[in-house]
Amino acid sequence: MNIFRLFLFAILFICAERFCHKQTHGFRLHKIHSSLPQNPQWETPLPTNEACEILQQPFHFLNSGGECYVFVSQDGDYVLKFFKHHHMRQKSWIDPVLPQSLIEKRRERLSKLFTSCKIAYERFSEGTGLVYLHLTKTDHLRSQIRLFDPIGVVHTLNLDEIEFVLQKRATLAYSTLTALIEAREFEAAKRRLESLVDLIASRSKAGIADHDARKRNFGFIGSDAIELDLGSFSLNESLKDPQEAQKAFLYETMKLRRWIKKYHPELSESLDAKIKEHLI
Repeated sequence: MNIFRLFLFAILFICAERFCHKQTHGFRLHKIHSSLPQNPQWETPLPTNEACEILQQPFHFLNSGGECYVFVSQDGDYVLKFFKHHHMRQKSWIDPVLPQSLIEKRRERLSKLFTSCKIAYERFSEGTGLVYLHLTKTDHLRSQIRLFDPIGVVHTLNLDEIEFVLQKRATLAYSTLTALIEAREFEAAKRRLESLVDLIASRSKAGIADHDARKRNFGFIGSDAIELDLGSFSLNESLKDPQEAQKAFLYETMKLRRWIKKYHPELSESLDAKIKEHLI
């Protein structure tokens, strides 16, 4: 009987834990805090007055991505992304029994992620909608922010002590295009499609490679295209060669052409014309 009760208790505990995880999307404050020391490598310029003003408002939980928890500003115009440090902790109680290769892999993952974000901020901020980037602990922000978690609980965070990204909010590119075309707003769809092509071309010409240029990673702010995901950029010296940049551009726009041809062939001609502009 005791074994049965213990088994029943374990089942109930697991079910409760899974229910809470689903309701909160796995968000916990300790998951976005890190034990990382202050590191000059990840320092960025002081935030602008605009960024400081944006951070004065509360932010509400929006969704959970692969690398970040995302919160949306009270006015709906910005998102605040906090890194999931529980996936990338530099020190863990289990480290003594882990192979050194796994520990190094975890460190490399964090370094690549932060390097990518810094490339986006310093070299491609307009193309990513980045407003501010905070990758190491500081003492100059002197600001606290209120976060509403998925179940409405309010948390107050000291921004100097946490790593985060402040980015303009965008709508998903491909679903936006589909909605416009279904509404027969073809000119509006064309403008956004052209902006998407210009975005890909400008990144290639800037010598920046994107290793995860999937359609879900593009968005629109008004009619201007941006890249939403910040974790897959790298500098590629070969892209300084116009032919290599053009090759990368054609490869990435090929995915877009296939999608348009399959789902919205009425825009294929204008898309091809826009792509050709960047090949002259």
